[in-house]
Amino acid sequence: MADAVRAFRRAIAISPDLAEAHYRLGNALWNQGRITATLASYRRAIALEPNHAAARSNLAFTLNYHTEASHAELFAAHRACAALFRRPDAMQQNYPNSRETGRRLRIGYVSGDLRHHAVTSFFEPLFAAHDRGAFEVFCYSSLEAAHEDDTSTRLKAHADHWVRIFRLSDESVAARVKRDRIDLLVDLGGYTSRSRLKIFALKPAPVQVTWLGYLNTTGLDAIDYRVTDRIVDPAGEADNFNSERLIRLETVLLCYRPYGLAPPVAVPPVLDAGYVTFGSFNDLPKLTPGVIRMWARVLHAVEGSRLVIKTEQMRDARTADELRRRFAAEGIAPERLDLLAWRVHTQHHLARYSLVDVALDTFPFNGVTTTCEALWMGVPVVTVRGDRPYGRVGASLLTAGGLAQFIAEDANGFQRISVDLAHDLDRLKMLRTKLRDQMRTSPLCDGKAFAVAMERAYRRMWQEWCAGGRETHRQAKRTLKTRKNYLRVK
Repeated sequence: MADAVRAFRRAIAISPDLAEAHYRLGNALWNQGRITATLASYRRAIALEPNHAAARSNLAFTLNYHTEASHAELFAAHRACAALFRRPDAMQQNYPNSRETGRRLRIGYVSGDLRHHAVTSFFEPLFAAHDRGAFEVFCYSSLEAAHEDDTSTRLKAHADHWVRIFRLSDESVAARVKRDRIDLLVDLGGYTSRSRLKIFALKPAPVQVTWLGYLNTTGLDAIDYRVTDRIVDPAGEADNFNSERLIRLETVLLCYRPYGLAPPVAVPPVLDAGYVTFGSFNDLPKLTPGVIRMWARVLHAVEGSRLVIKTEQMRDARTADELRRRFAAEGIAPERLDLLAWRVHTQHHLARYSLVDVALDTFPFNGVTTTCEALWMGVPVVTVRGDRPYGRVGASLLTAGGLAQFIAEDANGFQRISVDLAHDLDRLKMLRTKLRDQMRTSPLCDGKAFAVAMERAYRRMWQEWCAGGRETHRQAKRTLKTRKNYLRVK
């Protein structure tokens, strides 16, 4: 990665106005976890080439990691990105779909991640539990056929229709969606790789929704709703910074399907090692300066403790050395850190939790899959409630899992909870034996209940369209003083 950074800097020295070089430099810096420099590179690429869609998309996505980004700045970046493929004429379409509220609805899911992937860990519980008498389900997969796997095969078995769209243009897919008479089209990707938001900009379905893969606004007027919950997006300010109308589920935003071949839960390593080991398996860009500072406070407060960090970027020796230097600047000696790279198989990855007593979450971008995996392996996770969707999803997951006691409101609370756990070996042993069963019986893993909540939400969206369509965002803001601008789904 250091070589990549140098190569792109050399390209910029040769041709300072080459937008693509600035964009690629931003990607390389992101992989090193250098968020401020990444944002500067993307902004320079956009200044040179205002219609550089990838740079605008990555800028919007990366701002979710930036502690100093305001709600208004995040919203503006997403609106600017969406403006590149916004189609005002698409909003004026007439749809042949019958406006019968109680009929069987056709739902289409669009995703490039319908394989063994973090997205399917949360999509499959809903997909498998859908009421096929009330919903006919289509999957529009932008995954290359060669990359389909056993998870793809399981999903196909649950789908009424599986449509590969990898090699199809956005216009072709939109035309297919219209021919399929889809009632509700659901985006599972947002501004992540392999997503197809341009399809949604063409408004091929009367009701369009975003959920799961991206916990922020798309900025697209053509997407009518974003599904969330009351913890991730509390009522009030959040409604003003979403182009979509927020649908807050009474249950948790996400429902987790544990990996079927997960290894057994191990005993807390402190029992053999004699010292407590904290850990995080989150991606390197989530390790902001504030995160490292807060984790260092915890390590200083627990004598002899260690920290395991497991992330793909630790394959790069110089990137690992730079991370050690960042901790050293906070007074943490390199020998207290164990920096591990990813293993190939998920079983190996999950088995690494046998090295961790207490998992520490990141901010302002929380772990999602990593949090659920840690809990499934019997490891408690400590999070801090943030000020944006990605910073509150940890609180949502822990609340659904019956573990709200591990949610801190600030850095002092995070340190106190972490240190108290480290000093209570009986509690660590108890949690190790009970967390998996507690998760299994909690709303966090209750696919049937979650499917019911989502289907009620879909039905309410459909009923609103049948009644004449949703209000525009501007109209909704005008009426916000007299009614709540969201649907409460029980």
